[in-house]
Amino acid sequence: MSTSLYARDPITKAYKELSASEVSPGVWGLIADVASAQSSPANQLVTYIDDLGTTLYVGKAALGASESAAVWQIFKMLTTGSVSGIRWPGDANFTHVWADRASLTYSS
Repeated sequence: MSTSLYARDPITKAYKELSASEVSPGVWGLIADVASAQSSPANQLVTYIDDLGTTLYVGKAALGASESAAVWQIFKMLTTGSVSGIRWPGDANFTHVWADRASLTYSS
């Protein structure tokens, strides 16, 4: 399985592919560990990150998936200097819409 990691530019709202050197090792490893434990090995996956300061949304889907399709695995990381919690929107399935990430109800 191959995974690509993308982050949203807060100004242009466009996603840019990241390398491991552009993300702190702890965050990169945590995202990879949590997401790969729930991933579908049959797909080449893309990972999107939306960093809002103390909230980080992470979404994974098959490469080429639409942001408005219900095919995303999404979780929210709460950070205050370090990761203080990971929240899932009900489940860790690939059934969520990336465009709706901020309005989903998350639980620990």
